[in-house]
Amino acid sequence: MKRLLLISALFFLSLCVIAQPSGKKPPKMLSTQTGCVFRYPPKTKSFVDINMAYSLDPQYSLGITVGHVKRFGYYISAMSWCRFAALTTDVECDIDGSIDGEMQYYSGKSSNARLSLICGLMFRLSEQTALKTGIGYGTRALAWETGDGRWIRNASYGYEGIELNAGVHFFIDNLDVSFDFVSSRLKTYEFKLGIGINKNR
Repeated sequence: MKRLLLISALFFLSLCVIAQPSGKKPPKMLSTQTGCVFRYPPKTKSFVDINMAYSLDPQYSLGITVGHVKRFGYYISAMSWCRFAALTTDVECDIDGSIDGEMQYYSGKSSNARLSLICGLMFRLSEQTALKTGIGYGTRALAWETGDGRWIRNASYGYEGIELNAGVHFFIDNLDVSFDFVSSRLKTYEFKLGIGINKNR
């Protein structure tokens, strides 16, 4: 009788082993109180975004952001506005356009220059959402053209220094959308929108 029970137990264990699915185990699904679902381990996302930014100066800029994130990750963002006259001139004027108290004659044309490079870290809240924060270096300048074709930079409207960035990133299948806030020394403010594609790794 004991031998029959032992044989039956071994046979039952063999059936259990055979019934196990082959291959990798499916990822665990964790539910939160907010209804978000997070797959662990999460899929690794590599993404490329095209960005457009607007500051209250006012000024526009365009750029690109690339990144790579699993649960944690990184991103690099470069922004520019394709006018560099304000950065290449060595002549500066006061806020009213005068140089050493002497008023200049201007044609009415102006040129805004913008350069920015920011690197930062990302943290996934869910499969679809990630927070990001970063630090970088940027410059902004405004120049006016004189009647004889020279460009003079208005020193009162420009800055150069450390920039801080905070934002949120959404992954919607292979499409991603990002919203960012950029500030330089907490004196200028820029709002940035990004749209791009991502790929699972």
